[in-house]
Order: sequence, then C-alpha cells, then structure tokens
Amino acid sequence: MSVIHSICTYLDKLNCVIGNVAAWFSLIMAVIVTILVAARNIGGWGSVAAQESVLYFHSAMFLLCLGYTAFKEGHVRVDIFYQRFQKTPRAWVDIFGHIVFLMPFAVFLLLTSWPYTQQSWKILEGSSSANGLDLVFILKSFIPVSAILLCVYVISDTLKKLAIISDPHMHDDARATLHKPTEESS
Repeated sequence: MSVIHSICTYLDKLNCVIGNVAAWFSLIMAVIVTILVAARNIGGWGSVAAQESVLYFHSAMFLLCLGYTAFKEGHVRVDIFYQRFQKTPRAWVDIFGHIVFLMPFAVFLLLTSWPYTQQSWKILEGSSSANGLDLVFILKSFIPVSAILLCVYVISDTLKKLAIISDPHMHDDARATLHKPTEESS
C-alpha cells in the first residue's frame, strides 16, 4: 500500500506543481491585455507579438491544467446515479471511465499530436504574422505534454481507486491522504 501511495503522491505532485504554475498564466494574460488596451487607447500603440503572447499563455494554461483540473475534480460530471453510490461502486465507475474514455483520449491525443509537434520542431515553426512570435513549435509542444499529464492523472487515480476497491474498509483518513496530497505538496 505504501508503494502505491508513494507513486500516487509523486504523480499528483507533478500535476499539481505544473497546474499551479500554469494557473498563474491567467494573471499574466490579464496584465498583458490591460497594458495592450491602455497602450492602444492612450498612445495608439499595438504589438502583434504581445497579442500572440496572450494566445500562447492561454493555450499553455488550458493544456497544462487538464490533468490538474481532473485531479481537483474540476471538470463537469453528469452524475445521475454516481452521487448515490457508495465508495466502492464509485471507484469502479471511475476506473471504467478512465480505461474506456479518458486514457484512450489521452493516448489518441498524444499519438496524433506527436508527429505534428515533431514537424513543427523540425522547421522551428514561427508565427504566420509579421512581427509575431516565432515560437509556434513551443506552443504546439503543449499538446503532447497535456496528453502525458492526463495519462499521469489517469494512472494515479486508477491506482487510488484500485486501493479503495481492494480495501473497502480503509479508514476515511487513509483514503483521504491516498486521494489528495497534503496542502504542502500541492
């Protein structure tokens, strides 16, 4: 049990660290947009690169937070019956969803985005706009990274659900620490 707990904690910390860093991108975007609007309205100045940077930060935030948001149970869930289930049936439903839907999606995203990203790196793809950011290859790299982070979440959560199934009488405190890392770790 402690090996599973260690693996889950490590995988969850990885998603939490990346998710917490990427969450700050919303503040950075707000500052850039505020400066751009003020500069355009006050001095008639604009910057294609600055405008594109907002797109880059938005894309990075969205893609890098997929696994983190799933970990925090922040995605929309349609749970007509799930709410009423006990812990063990919930664990089975989650494992089924992970294996049938989420992991295949993450693997599909990884496999289809990898060649696309490799090609972008091969040519060091840049902006199609004059004076834009020549970092499109980095922007495209967030796609397979997000797929990997989603896989990390699925592996961690599936291991946790299997632990719940294998010991349905696990004390709630032990289950809570297995399910979520402590505040210091996130």
